[in-house]
Amino acid sequence: MPTIPLFTQPAHSDDPHDVRAPGGYEWWHLDAEDERHDRRVVAVVFDGFAFHPRYVRAFARYRRNPTRVAPPEPRMYPCGWLALYERGVLCRQALTLRPGAGVTRRGDGIELNVSAAQISARLVLARRREHAPVELPLRGAAHRWIVAAPLCNAEGSIRWEGQDLSFTGRGYGEHHYGTRPFALDVARWFRGRVLFDDAVYAFQVVRASGGATDEAHLIEGTANGLTVVPVRRASCEWSRIPRTSVACPLRVTLDDALQLHNPRVICASAFHARIVYDAVCRGARCGEALCDAVHPARLRWPIVGRLIEKAIDRLAAQTA
Repeated sequence: MPTIPLFTQPAHSDDPHDVRAPGGYEWWHLDAEDERHDRRVVAVVFDGFAFHPRYVRAFARYRRNPTRVAPPEPRMYPCGWLALYERGVLCRQALTLRPGAGVTRRGDGIELNVSAAQISARLVLARRREHAPVELPLRGAAHRWIVAAPLCNAEGSIRWEGQDLSFTGRGYGEHHYGTRPFALDVARWFRGRVLFDDAVYAFQVVRASGGATDEAHLIEGTANGLTVVPVRRASCEWSRIPRTSVACPLRVTLDDALQLHNPRVICASAFHARIVYDAVCRGARCGEALCDAVHPARLRWPIVGRLIEKAIDRLAAQTA
């Protein structure tokens, strides 16, 4: 019996996988920090907006009546999300639900271009070292995490309502794709990275829907390449932090390799918070971790999901 492939396997794992699975997704997370201007920019580009309640509901309708309801495909739910922070405060953000945001792989790194009615942004991440990408499963084979550009030189510019902002500094990029809705399998999710001039630590802590324990992953990048560090003991102390409507980790410990403390929330919504932590790596090196705490299960809650949907659509309308 003929079957339709759920995705394709590109020659380079950081290239698009052309995910066609109903409810599937693919997204790229890129961020850069400019210490001289105390400025950060975070951009996420989706093919299949995994965190839009409307996409989650469309998949649920399809599962209930697969012969009567057309399957929702990732290409039907594009998204580009851009946020700019200065001096630890969210100063501008934009979200577009129209095609147009794009991530392309260059010979020396990654280039992001986002454009909407009032904003255009370009971010170029050039890898400081060449190394093979690392791809890991999250909650089984249906969800994958790729780290291909963990430590980069970052240059970019943002034009916002006639004002031009530029930045130069360090950058980080990662990539996710999956063949099922993220919100069905993941109850809460914590991700982040710590950048140094010569090293990077990237991590994920995932709690499955209905699960009682966390699954933790840690990748260390040095001059010798990327290494998957086994995590035997992961401690993630979740609690509600002032200025947030969702729980966030107060402290995180991944064996002796990484400790996070002193959280500072820089933006938050009904299902997500972005937080900066003080980080200690390998018991000696101190830096800052830029992290996201996400509660995907909230997207499926009837009332909260509708409120999240309205907030997303409102931001998209303001951007347009």
